[in-house]
Amino acid sequence: MWVCIGRLKEGLALLRHYLDGLDKQDRLLALESEVCGDGRQQIKELQDHFRSKNNKARYDYNTIVISLYGYLERFIEDLISEYLALLSSHVPTFPELPSPIQEKHLTLSLELARKADYQRYAGSVRVDDIVARLHACFNTPDKYQLNDQAFAQHGANFRQSVVAGTFTQCGIADIGQSLRQAEPFTVFLKEEDPERDVQTYLAGGDDVVFARLNDLANRRNDVAHGTPVDDILSRDLLRSYIGFIEAYASGLALVVYERSLPFTLKRAVALGAPISVIDHRIVCVNLPAGQITVGDTLIAKTQDAGRPFKGGPIKEIEQNHVQLNTINGGPGVQIGMLVEFGAKENQEFYFLNATK
Repeated sequence: MWVCIGRLKEGLALLRHYLDGLDKQDRLLALESEVCGDGRQQIKELQDHFRSKNNKARYDYNTIVISLYGYLERFIEDLISEYLALLSSHVPTFPELPSPIQEKHLTLSLELARKADYQRYAGSVRVDDIVARLHACFNTPDKYQLNDQAFAQHGANFRQSVVAGTFTQCGIADIGQSLRQAEPFTVFLKEEDPERDVQTYLAGGDDVVFARLNDLANRRNDVAHGTPVDDILSRDLLRSYIGFIEAYASGLALVVYERSLPFTLKRAVALGAPISVIDHRIVCVNLPAGQITVGDTLIAKTQDAGRPFKGGPIKEIEQNHVQLNTINGGPGVQIGMLVEFGAKENQEFYFLNATK
């Protein structure tokens, strides 16, 4: 779906590995050095080192908080850039882009130009390029280029309100409500606490539902500015924050992906209503023309106003109970396609070749 979600998950896996290493380190520090054979002197020196200044827990905590927030921030910025790049590849002219993007592109681009010499943009932002892209949007709108990084700018840490506002500028509104329906997020909440009434929980305000995101942003600020923190989170709580951020980011990626689907329909091939849908995962259709390959995208136009489009890669294709990688359409050709999203018989389907 997006490169950035894979990169985020790799980073979070490293954080979990680091936490596991800290647990092993603590067990080592708790050993009786006298019974450790040849390693007793080294273990005693390590124990004495940390006991002389008891600040290890604070620095461990600081490392996790800064790293976790950093991974999230980069993910959101990259997700915005990937989303806008996808739109640019499917929307032929600048005036056909969502109106918020058209309206904000100039002011955000000028703001980015003023920051071009900031360290964080070193080597990736040039004023000449920003101006050239702006010029193309107004003078050759059929050959436009967006200043993607301009839309990823944010003046405050990514709390839920900042995330929502940033995506609104990209034409994606109601992020909070959409996240409440995104399976990666809701499944996490159910699995984390089987006793939790998830629907009641999700009916709460953003300050409740996304409390850990907001708290992480606050803690990141405290650590970055050297503010003393009295309530250092335990490692188990830090692990829960990592799980929450992974679920939040996966849900956000799904929401943004589904919002991108309508823009791909002009290049997609209509399949119409299905013959049948089995277990919400196998979509059986007529294929009168065209060619479908495993890895192509199946798009469903739904009856749900909150999620008008769903979609995802085709995992398997069968014709006459024979699994094939590619199938050519024709008279009487009927196929079944395995997908991972919740397909239904009252939906209309389209497919988009991966090469497009």
